Amino acid sequence: WPLATMALNLPTQQSTANVHFPGSTLARSPSNLSTGTPEIRSGSPTHQTPAKAQPPAPVVVVARPPVLPALIVPPPPVVPLAPLFEHTLLPLIVASYEGSIRSGIFHGTGTAKFVGGHTFTGTFENGVIHGKGLFEWSDGVQFEGDFVNNNISGSGVYRWPDGSVYTGSIAAGKRDGLGTFRAADGSEYTGEWQQGRRHGKGTLKYATGDVYEGEWVSNLRQGRGKMLYSSGNEYTGEWVGGLRHGRGHMVWHDRQEEYTGEWVKGVQHGQGEHIWKRSREPGSQYVAHNRYQGAWLNGRRHGRGDYFYASGAQYSGDWQDNSKHGEGTFIYENGFVFKGRFVRDAVEGDVDPAAFAVFSAVALGLPTGPDTIDLERVVVRHLTSLHTLYNKYASRALPSAENVYLLTRMQFHRLLKDARLYTHALSLGQADAFIGTVARAHADPLLMRDVLAALIHIATRITPSLKPSEALSQLLVRSILPLNAPESAVGGVFLSSPTLLPVVLQHAPSLEATFKRHAKAPTLSARQVLLLVRSAHAAPGSLTATQILQVLRQDNPHLFSEEEDCNLDSELVFSEYLELLVGCALLQSGCSSDAPDGTAVAAYLQKLT
Repeated sequence: WPLATMALNLPTQQSTANVHFPGSTLARSPSNLSTGTPEIRSGSPTHQTPAKAQPPAPVVVVARPPVLPALIVPPPPVVPLAPLFEHTLLPLIVASYEGSIRSGIFHGTGTAKFVGGHTFTGTFENGVIHGKGLFEWSDGVQFEGDFVNNNISGSGVYRWPDGSVYTGSIAAGKRDGLGTFRAADGSEYTGEWQQGRRHGKGTLKYATGDVYEGEWVSNLRQGRGKMLYSSGNEYTGEWVGGLRHGRGHMVWHDRQEEYTGEWVKGVQHGQGEHIWKRSREPGSQYVAHNRYQGAWLNGRRHGRGDYFYASGAQYSGDWQDNSKHGEGTFIYENGFVFKGRFVRDAVEGDVDPAAFAVFSAVALGLPTGPDTIDLERVVVRHLTSLHTLYNKYASRALPSAENVYLLTRMQFHRLLKDARLYTHALSLGQADAFIGTVARAHADPLLMRDVLAALIHIATRITPSLKPSEALSQLLVRSILPLNAPESAVGGVFLSSPTLLPVVLQHAPSLEATFKRHAKAPTLSARQVLLLVRSAHAAPGSLTATQILQVLRQDNPHLFSEEEDCNLDSELVFSEYLELLVGCALLQSGCSSDAPDGTAVAAYLQKLT
């Protein structure tokens, strides 16, 4: 038989990529997965190194919050990907053939060489390539795998001369289905493909060390996905067209910052919360971060927003281009409040000292009403005594490098406990609901305005028949201010103990995490607390349930009736749970709060974490 002309649909040599193979004028390359804009890094020749992002400078009036430089938030990295191309198939003319023949046509195993230097070795069926085989193009590209009626289809392995390799599903000569592509530069994609493009779910490991895992549409990151950058920074959220777009969470580990909110074309835009974390000095009462929550425009604070400073100061109002600009209210950590107009982070016009107030309904977030003036008079009348009491309990902490003490939620609980609020049928769990969300953990601070607001709510809860001003006055005079007396000591077993305080504060965060894992609300019932503590006393010689109840009664006599029965349905907050643990530790170690064994207490608390 003469050499036949075979209409083989073999790959064309047409492509639009941008790398030329040696010895060929054809421009095509599958090897580069990671071309595009890299993550902004120090020393990059194509990008200016961004300044460290910082909170804005507070307004300079009367009392000055910490001065901080303006925020600069450069967009996180965007890594667009170069398109990848396979060969398509075209008719070729057979130059020679060696192999099986049936009825004058190629059938079985054989090797065909084509005009142009291409070669196929594998299975033929009724004159066409069909089955397993290896096709080699003259430029060195290879495919080994499944062929169906002269088409590359099924699964197999593509190999390119630069070392790039694809292994996976093929349809009509293109990557389609599940497969893995390893590029010559070290980048690698594993996931779903459609018509030769990344499409569906997949993971791309860039040669730079960046890793994206998520959804793809036509070679672009689109949908939900997570990018982990080689710097350690990470973004999780929505993508459109290869850029962060929609809702997402970005963490800059190298700058100790994070943002949760809306993005548009790779930058913060819309509503969102940005946090600037900072290290807490040992014994410091300051919170560990600055926080902005509000509107963003093209990566900058713009519109209405609230800024919470680490010192406790707060600004709520208008922003423009990262500056306080427009109407706003600034509340300082010392309780002063200014409400007025700001221009580029400064108060507009001359500052009138009368514009500042130590106490106001605005500062406390209380609605104004006919009793507001009388309420303010009650607070002003007792303000000096309240500050003294505030400092008395706030100072029950580790020495502060700043020599500043802010009352924590746990210390405020102790104050309310010492005021014997339970005699008004009000538990700490109920009182805690009035403290609000300013403090999120036992160690986070409460400013004087937070304490005042909580006391007003507690007073009206105890005596709802009185006007708020009368209820507050009665609570302060009868229960709160008597704690200022010299003979009135701070209660509890560890707040006033130099030996126990550092031990307890060291273990308190992990103990609070355990407490919250078991609590569906900010409280646990006495029954749950008893079971939780009892689980640590399963070994012989440990405390009995009766002994644990005796310790509980020392600080919570209101839970027990005259018949010694305990109301196990009563709700306890974390500070009460912590007091119980320390009391059990002292009893277990056989020592008293007057001469405690700090090592034994530490070992006991460690066991419960």
